[in-house]
Amino acid sequence: MSGFHEIIESAHIAQRLYAQLPGSERLKLMNKLVDALSGWKDDFVRIISAETGKPRADAESEFMATLERIGYTMQDAREMFGTFVPSGWSDDTRDRMAIVMRVPLGVVAVIGPFNYPLFIPAGKAVAALLAGNAVILKPSSYTPNTMILFEKAVLKAGFPVNVFRVVTGSGSTVGRELVSSPLVDAVLFTGSTPVGEEITRTAGVKRLQLELGGKGVALVLGDADLELAAEQIVEGALKNAGQRCDAVSVVYYVGPNNGDRFVEHVKAEVVRWIAGHPEQPLISENAVVFVHRRIAQALADGANLIIGGTVRGRYVQATVLDHVSPLSDITHVETFGPVIPIVRLDTVSEALSHHNALSGGLDSSIFTKDLVRAIALAGEMRTGSVTINAHPKHGVGMFPYGGTGTSGIGREGIGYTLREVTELKTVVLPAYEPSNTPKE
Repeated sequence: MSGFHEIIESAHIAQRLYAQLPGSERLKLMNKLVDALSGWKDDFVRIISAETGKPRADAESEFMATLERIGYTMQDAREMFGTFVPSGWSDDTRDRMAIVMRVPLGVVAVIGPFNYPLFIPAGKAVAALLAGNAVILKPSSYTPNTMILFEKAVLKAGFPVNVFRVVTGSGSTVGRELVSSPLVDAVLFTGSTPVGEEITRTAGVKRLQLELGGKGVALVLGDADLELAAEQIVEGALKNAGQRCDAVSVVYYVGPNNGDRFVEHVKAEVVRWIAGHPEQPLISENAVVFVHRRIAQALADGANLIIGGTVRGRYVQATVLDHVSPLSDITHVETFGPVIPIVRLDTVSEALSHHNALSGGLDSSIFTKDLVRAIALAGEMRTGSVTINAHPKHGVGMFPYGGTGTSGIGREGIGYTLREVTELKTVVLPAYEPSNTPKE
């Protein structure tokens, strides 16, 4: 793949010049990028919808969220300003002081997922470009055209040639070549845990920011507002057909009381969801097979089918399973489909034990009227974030997000992504020592 190596080498050379641009000039380029994207809004919405199967309204929402993310990232450019460390705060620094700079890493590889083909890779790329890096971006093979159009917008905005490139192809060839290149200084990836683990084995010593798979747990206590819990869990589980990193993908209902009433609320909410939202296909036939097998295994393990369970082409009907065994695959393997498995447990400690036995954690939630107890429980849950009395959602990234364990490395979000694509450089200077004798 000699031609591909030339792309990486060209980005490496271009970055050295691009990093010398004043920050104000990079901000001007970002404003021009927003203008270029805005001019092609309808094209982006159409391509996102065609590639992912999202309804037009959801595709438009993703586009607008991308513009909002770029705006917030520009506002947070002061993350690049660095800090000053004065002298005299330890015996060995009486004669020294330091300027701690934030500097770009160099060439940043961005590998995007299929479920948000514009918002997720663009959020990573914009932060990297604003910091002075060059970016080589590989979109999902299911959704390449969204980022190909984004590349045209970057060029239209006037970014230097080779500072931003989109490459397409399989992860096993193009992705591996990109990740393993010694000229690539960082890898930012959103996707499955197995691929993330392969990146850690292949990348060598370089900066990694990985948002990987997780099992989004909703912990529902018996004192919760059950109607609110059902509404939030259904939305969190079924939005984008469950193909979201922050999706609710298993429910632990704790306690002997009101379990049946909670399940009835969930069923009624699913019926309303089906009536009010367009049916959305999964990304591939393989994804359908995977989800359907998890449902079938849960039923074989003794679960009750409350609603759904059927498959038609690439469509999986919204499904609710009750009395699911906590040992079934569907309770600990990321489903990425429109399924709500409900596990009934006797105690909170039992729920915590099952939750923290998961290999990783990205987003979880707790439903209870006792906020003090909720905060205490959140502190005990092994996961990247805990949302109380609502389903998790990353939104435009105002709150930092990322996983623990096998769910990832590092954090994303406004300001936080900028930190992931920069490193600290300390410049130590001699300190000024005033004379003890006042001068006339």
